[in-house]
Amino acid sequence: MEEFSFDEWITNNKLKKETVDELKKHDLDGDETLRLLDANDLAELKLSTAKDSGLNAILQQLENDGGLDAIINGSIEQPAVQQQKPQEAGASARLDTDPQVFLGPSKPKGMTEQPLLIPDFVQSFGYGQDEFEEHELTHSPQQRVVVRTARAKPKLEKISLSMWVGANCKIMHRLIQKGSLSSFSDIQDYLSYTVKVSELLESYTLISVLHYDDQYRKLQHGYKFRWGSDSQHLHTRFLKRRERPPFSNGANSANPHITYPMPSHTASPICRQYNSAFGCQWPNCRFAHICIVKGCGKPHSQTQHRPYPASQMGNEHTPTF
Repeated sequence: MEEFSFDEWITNNKLKKETVDELKKHDLDGDETLRLLDANDLAELKLSTAKDSGLNAILQQLENDGGLDAIINGSIEQPAVQQQKPQEAGASARLDTDPQVFLGPSKPKGMTEQPLLIPDFVQSFGYGQDEFEEHELTHSPQQRVVVRTARAKPKLEKISLSMWVGANCKIMHRLIQKGSLSSFSDIQDYLSYTVKVSELLESYTLISVLHYDDQYRKLQHGYKFRWGSDSQHLHTRFLKRRERPPFSNGANSANPHITYPMPSHTASPICRQYNSAFGCQWPNCRFAHICIVKGCGKPHSQTQHRPYPASQMGNEHTPTF
């Protein structure tokens, strides 16, 4: 960034000597002080705004869009930009004030970039594995045809919390590189949104928060509202509360009818890869594909495990009033 020159700035904007003297009198001759200047501060200066078109331009620019960048860059000699019409201001609207977000993700005319989503930044293959996978089409003694394709992006249902944390940091880094998070305030907004998502996980299921986050990022890409802006509509539509265990008044009040299944005896150890978020990639795995949770042993992965089997949950667990 070039060093700011007050003398060059007043020359470019053709401010009157009376205006310049008043600005210097109040120590308003630096980069930072001008950036913090607002319309109320200018109104307190002992100047006649009608005598200085440059000062009028500053006030008009501040009224329209803050005008701080335009002031520092010395572009206020240009006519002040008129306020956008409501139908043209969709890209700068806030999430909580623009009802058009209910129509779903919107891509402004001319925008070709895709939103940065969590699955795009999650590594879909394990350490030591190639990012491509092979598919054998034909196999014969004479020839063997193999097609190499990129591994599919993981679905939201397969993404763990640790994966989301890593991908979220990568997206933040990419947004900074692109200039989408160009100021300290923008970075604070994104960090606030990250904290918000982590706090949602205290009350809502991981998969519902992931779907909420996915839709939020698509809407933010289209409407450009501030990161962290709230939306009761997204909360109601996507978030699902965690199931709480039945109310218990102590160890003696536990339901004696609940029994937990024991894992069946298997000749092979339990496959840990099968119980991971990615699942087992071996077509002829020699390990047992059963749940690794202690006391379960059912033919499903750990990610699909439920603490209370539906067949063993009766009406006696529902409190009556």
